[in-house]
Amino acid sequence: MKRLFNMLTLATITILIIISISFYYGVFVPLNNQLEKTTITNFRNSISIAEINIENFFNRSIEATESLSSRTMIRKKLLDYSNNLIEKNELEIYTQDKYSDGVQVLKNIIKSIRITDDNIIARYVKNDIDISLDSYINHDLKTKIYLLNESDILIVNSPIIVDNNKIGQDIAAFNMNNLVQEINKPDITYSIMNGNNISSNTYKDNIIVDYRQLLNSNYYLVSMANINNMNKDLKNIIYTIFTGILFMIIILILLIIILNHKTYKKIIEDKNKKIDEITILSETDYMLGIYNRAKFMKELEKEISRSNRYGNNLSLVMFDIDDFKQLNDNYGHYVADDILKQVSKYINKQLRKSDIFARYGGDEFIIILPNTNIDNAIELITRLKEKIYENTIIDSFNISFSFGVTEYIKNENIDDLIKRVDDALYLAKEKGKNRIENL
Repeated sequence: MKRLFNMLTLATITILIIISISFYYGVFVPLNNQLEKTTITNFRNSISIAEINIENFFNRSIEATESLSSRTMIRKKLLDYSNNLIEKNELEIYTQDKYSDGVQVLKNIIKSIRITDDNIIARYVKNDIDISLDSYINHDLKTKIYLLNESDILIVNSPIIVDNNKIGQDIAAFNMNNLVQEINKPDITYSIMNGNNISSNTYKDNIIVDYRQLLNSNYYLVSMANINNMNKDLKNIIYTIFTGILFMIIILILLIIILNHKTYKKIIEDKNKKIDEITILSETDYMLGIYNRAKFMKELEKEISRSNRYGNNLSLVMFDIDDFKQLNDNYGHYVADDILKQVSKYINKQLRKSDIFARYGGDEFIIILPNTNIDNAIELITRLKEKIYENTIIDSFNISFSFGVTEYIKNENIDDLIKRVDDALYLAKEKGKNRIENL
């Protein structure tokens, strides 16, 4: 009897050991590997969202500073000074108030100066930060950006160009603190680093480091995370279940395996759902609720590939609101933004389900028309233009639109296609606005 008991005990122990080993190598290891892959995917998706948010901030700050440099009246006065038609003190008196009015409506700005001949002729200070903007004076003919990592401040230097001659520059500082707080997460460390210190992406000892170049600048978004820390809670659950299985009967082990599988599946589904929601946010213009420029580029690449594969026609339409800056100046950003919302909402309803509508930037919009040649595209846009003017808000503000239309040429470079439709829009502007032109 004792021998039989010992044999039964040994058999039970042996069975438990075999089941435990089988569970470990058959379930735990694959589950752990899959969890690690999913965690890495989530990590990269989070980085993509942070990258888009930072680049959007950079673009908005650059556009804001360049809008200062392009303001017609104070730019003309600066040209008069450059041509020795007025004295410096007259330039300063004329410029200061108008410059302050233009700057203070810019989002996130904390300080700015306007410089000519290395002299400050106007300034705006919202927060008295300890930084000398005149130290960023340069002689470049292109807009430059600089980043102060220790204080989360973005510096933008926008040249003031007239007839290919630089007559001055606007230097503005923007506060990135809110953006940094928004993108930072407990399990991911973000930093922005100069490209001179960048190495390749690494994954070693469960530490993953990812580098993403921001715009075409020399700055990179550096993201670092410990994969074990990111999925620590899930791993603790799995280890607890595995330990408990050692003291249970075979039926209970099977039940726990099933329960664990369902739990894991539910967690993965929830994670994937959140990823889908984040992806939608990253592809949508936050104000207008339509596709943004990044999503447009992805969709255009798909449609070009489809056109090349099946020989389908493909047309592109770019349009904007004529004299939109004047609307901004006359009625303010709140009214101008509401007009953009109304226009995008109304046009979106008029388009076909197959058409792809996106905000290209500022008041510029772009439409992809699959399976549409240029004649049909012009006909469609002509009808759309007529319907737009039936909208009450457009009629009340006497708004007009200019359209550029073009058709994709097989195997054409995507940049050439976008440039051609942009040139068509430019042609419509040159010919008097409120019209449709095609190239």
